[in-house]
Amino acid sequence: MRAPALIAIALTGVLLASQPPGALAKDCGMMPGDGPVIPDGVTATNEEIGIAIRAVQDYGFEVQAFTGCLQLNKENFFLNMTEDQRERWAEDFNTLADHLTDLESSLNEQIAIFNSRS
Repeated sequence: MRAPALIAIALTGVLLASQPPGALAKDCGMMPGDGPVIPDGVTATNEEIGIAIRAVQDYGFEVQAFTGCLQLNKENFFLNMTEDQRERWAEDFNTLADHLTDLESSLNEQIAIFNSRS
């Protein structure tokens, strides 16, 4: 009974090896969500600002891991995409990077407002 299992494993290896490179691209998972809510610097507590800083840092790590994975696998992904899909991929990639930058800027603005209260 082991022979059929070995044949199945061997056939799986042959099938995987015969796939185009795009079929073997790493799954980067779901795009990170919108990120944390930034507290208002006028009313935020020191603790809320600290939590927001850590949350934005963590979100930044998620975005960087996701976009890094996309960049590493871009060529493989593009092999199986139409031109429209490639354009959408680039738009989504840039939108996510821009969103992180906007979120970090917003946090910095609110920290400045928070610090000006003292």
